[in-house]
Amino acid sequence: MGNNFLNLSKFFNGVRDLFVNEKKEFIVIRIFWLIIIIYPFLFLWHGLNFSDEGNIMTIYRLIFSDPYSIRTSIAFGTWGASIIGGSWLSIFGGFGLIGVRFAGALVSILTVIVSYFILKEYIKKKILLLGFLISFLFSYHFFTLTIIGYSNLSILFFAISILFLTKGLKKNNNALVFLAGFFLVFNIFIRLPNILGLFFILAIPYNACIKNIRAKEYLRHYFAFITGALISFAVVYFIMRIFGHVNYYIESLKYLMESTQNNNGPYNAQGLIFSTFKGYFSLFGNFILMFLLAILGFFLYLKFKLNRLNFFIKLFLLLLFLLFLYVEYNFIGILIGGRVVSLLTGLCYAVLFAHVLNYKEGDKNLNLIALLMLILFIIIPLGSGAGHINALYLIPISFPIVVNYIHNIKKIDFSLKISQLKYLKDISFVINEKIIKSGKYFILAVFIPYALTNAFAFSYDDSYNRFLLNTKINSNYLKGIYTTEEKAIPLNELLLQLPKYIQKNDTILVTWIAPIIYYITETKPYFPSPWTEIYDRDQITAFLNNNFMNKKLPVVIRYDYLSKHRYDDILYNFFKKNSYEKKWNNKMYEIYIPAIHQ
Repeated sequence: MGNNFLNLSKFFNGVRDLFVNEKKEFIVIRIFWLIIIIYPFLFLWHGLNFSDEGNIMTIYRLIFSDPYSIRTSIAFGTWGASIIGGSWLSIFGGFGLIGVRFAGALVSILTVIVSYFILKEYIKKKILLLGFLISFLFSYHFFTLTIIGYSNLSILFFAISILFLTKGLKKNNNALVFLAGFFLVFNIFIRLPNILGLFFILAIPYNACIKNIRAKEYLRHYFAFITGALISFAVVYFIMRIFGHVNYYIESLKYLMESTQNNNGPYNAQGLIFSTFKGYFSLFGNFILMFLLAILGFFLYLKFKLNRLNFFIKLFLLLLFLLFLYVEYNFIGILIGGRVVSLLTGLCYAVLFAHVLNYKEGDKNLNLIALLMLILFIIIPLGSGAGHINALYLIPISFPIVVNYIHNIKKIDFSLKISQLKYLKDISFVINEKIIKSGKYFILAVFIPYALTNAFAFSYDDSYNRFLLNTKINSNYLKGIYTTEEKAIPLNELLLQLPKYIQKNDTILVTWIAPIIYYITETKPYFPSPWTEIYDRDQITAFLNNNFMNKKLPVVIRYDYLSKHRYDDILYNFFKKNSYEKKWNNKMYEIYIPAIHQ
């Protein structure tokens, strides 16, 4: 027993030596890169989302072959992402959904690599990679859709724009500034609200101000940036013309603009503005709460001298907490995780603001990068119902700046003098370097295992018990994907029945939130979007009761029919009007056939 304890002590001392011995730093750096590269691929096969992934996969499959069938969907509001995803699917479509998830992992890794090149001159490699690692471990598998899509592609192209813009301004290289403008405008076609990224142009006068650059020089920067932006517009228009997508894109924009005025729709401007402000209040409140709890936890850790406990006792207590978190994940895991998102996002806001406001202090180029990333944190939540949850995609590229800021804190000296109040004493305290260093180790020791536990427990729109994700779907397009029996068995039963009623390339209607069926059956949506949820009652009524575009009445597949849906009354009226008959059902799906189809 004593020898085992001695061997373990030597092992952990050896691990610690890797971090403090500069000669061995290259080993740590390689370990960090290895984890960052492997980590996104760990859970690709677990969990199945019927709505988001189904919608995106259907769009990718039809964007080239039949764009008309998805003309008012998000396919064209996110045209750039649809083209990239559709191209990937055209080449690697045989791998199905898991192949597109693989592409999403590649995009995230590439984003970290681009961010590494943005920051590597200003932050020590070990600190930089530690920042990437901490944030990546927490954010990649939590609250985010790992499939390649407009969210992760937006961050990648923003990162590329930041790389070229900061390098161009630093080196006074207008070719790089030109490329920044080019990729920034292309990113507008990845996701329409990315148009707010044009505020990146503020980096040019900010850079001129902090570096005292002559007007003649920064006017050239403006010219290069704007020229790159205009040429990008021209290139995108040319590509749209080649694929015949120009009219569809315009129609999609019209739909999106009309939706912002529709108070009953999912994209109404008033609702999005309200949710954004509500998100800011929630973010601020949760940040303060979690920050105070973190400080309290650390002081209790020191107060009760837990830092002096035997290593194995501390390890046991941590494992006990993580086990509790995993077992009770449905009740407490998500609750804690969402607030940890607020804590990390709030720290990013605070540190980036500090860099921007203290532009005369520290590295001016790093302050410039902080400005651009702060702009991202402000604009990314806008135009999305997810709001500040989208900040999760930003944390991996910006959190290294936070880690570097914390790393440089050596001492905290706080005093508050109260001279006028008789019953209150002055407040003052000093936190020395030793305590701060202990605090940093405490944070790492708790947060990294917590992040891994959180990632293992969380599955996007599926069971939080990963051991229950053990059943496959009998579809070549979903091979390698495992979900719960409750999801898989009813869907497999449906797939056995569908060949009796539909064929490849048929136009069908899936209600309400399972567009994955279009993808795995190679069918087309009856509505001009795979996701019927984007329409309001009036639009759905018009599509159904007016026999939309004089199409042949579709076979209807109703998902989760035991749950009442807000549009069911419209659907049942449609069934009655057109003499639909229910042909089959199980506990999750119903198949309805129109009289003229029989």
